[in-house]
Amino acid sequence: MPRGRESLGLYPLRDLRRAPDGAWRATGPDPVFALGPATALAAFSGSRIRVRCRPEDVRPVLAVEAEGESEPRRYRLTPRPEGTDDVIRLPAGTRALRIEAVEAGSSFRLDAVRIEPVGRITAGFHAARAVLERLPPQERRPLRLLRRAWGLLRAQGWTGGTGAAAPAMATATPSPLPDPALAPEPGTPADPDAAPPTRRPPTEIV
Repeated sequence: MPRGRESLGLYPLRDLRRAPDGAWRATGPDPVFALGPATALAAFSGSRIRVRCRPEDVRPVLAVEAEGESEPRRYRLTPRPEGTDDVIRLPAGTRALRIEAVEAGSSFRLDAVRIEPVGRITAGFHAARAVLERLPPQERRPLRLLRRAWGLLRAQGWTGGTGAAAPAMATATPSPLPDPALAPEPGTPADPDAAPPTRRPPTEIV
C-alpha cells in the first residue's frame, strides 16, 4: 500500500464465510462487513466521503453508527453499470461503518471497495446527478436542466460570484432506507458552523 494512505480494512463481522474463489457466502440471516480499525475511521468523522464498490448478486447498504444515536443511519448504495458510486456526509462522532449484505445470493462478491474524502465540488456534482436521475425523460431537455441546475446552485449558495466559499452541503446521493435517524435528503444545507473537511488521500480497502 502506498505511503500516506489510511490503513483501512474490510472484515467479515458476522454470518459470512470466504470461499476459495474469493466470493462470499452468507452463513446466516444477517451478513455484515465491518470497516476498520476505529483509529482510521475517526479521521472521516463529520466529513463527506465517496464510497465505491463493485457488488455482484448483493445489494450493499452502508450503516453508519454515531455517538448519541440509538440506531445507525443506513444508505442503500446506488447500483450503476460500473459499480456503486455515492457521496455521504458522515455525522460528527461517527464511531463505526458497516456494509450490510442485503438481498445476497447464495454466493456473492463485494470487490474494489474504496473510500475517500471529498469536497463541495464533487459533492455538488453527485447531488446534481441524483436530481437528474430522478427526473422523467421529458424533464431532461437542456433548457429545463439549466433551470433546475440554476435553482440547485441558488439553493446551495453558489451564485455569489465573489470567490467566497459556498456553504457546506449535506449530500447523500444514495437512496436512504426508511429510518427516522437518516441524514437530510440531497441538497439540504448542513450546519453552517460545521468545520470543512480535511483533504486526505483515498483509502483503498483491502
